[in-house]
Amino acid sequence: MVKAGGTAAQVSAAQRLAATERAALLAEIEELSAQAAQGNRIEALRQEIQEVERSVAHRIAYLHSIDPQEAASVQSCMALIDTYFANLGKRIK
Repeated sequence: MVKAGGTAAQVSAAQRLAATERAALLAEIEELSAQAAQGNRIEALRQEIQEVERSVAHRIAYLHSIDPQEAASVQSCMALIDTYFANLGKRIK
């Protein structure tokens, strides 16, 4: 998360993902609306939209719960963390 721009960037990415998913599902609903026998599929797609929105809302709430000082501390240690994990793989072999 920190390497990917921090919490603000992650919130923005989650919001973009939700908008993209929602738009795709709504487009599919619109396409199926012209077909009378697609009521069950349309309802399933509407439920999927709700699930995407709940999932993204949960992720954003989690991201907002991260203390900025904690995120800054992790950011300042990223080089050390990357080195540790890079060397860990070498030790296992």
